[in-house]
Amino acid sequence: MPKHGRALILLVVAGFASAACLVKETSNTLYLDSDGAVTWSILDRNVRSGDDDERTYFSAVQRDEHDVARGFRNLDARDVSTTILRAVRPYSVLTEARFAGLDLPIREFVLRR
Repeated sequence: MPKHGRALILLVVAGFASAACLVKETSNTLYLDSDGAVTWSILDRNVRSGDDDERTYFSAVQRDEHDVARGFRNLDARDVSTTILRAVRPYSVLTEARFAGLDLPIREFVLRR
C-alpha cells in the first residue's frame, strides 16, 4: 500500500477513535478555496473518558503531536494547526491542515464517502 494510502487510513481512524476508551464526537469538513487549495478540518468535541487515555490524548494535543495532526503531516499537508477550543473536561479540539488541492489521498477519501 502506498505511503499516502496508509496515512489516510491512519487519519480516518484517528479522527474517529484516537484512544480505545475515549468518548468524543468527531466531524470532518473540507473547504475548497477559489485557487483550488483545500483546508481539511477535524473537530473533536466532548472528548472525555474516566482514565489515563484522556490525559494522554490532551497531553499529545498540547504538544501538537496527537494522531490527527500526525496523520495530516503524513499526508504532506502544507500547514497543520491544532487549536484547543475547550481546555477543561470535556475537551474540544480543532485540527486543520492545508493542501495544495484535491490530490489523490484526499480525493479518494471524499469519493468514498
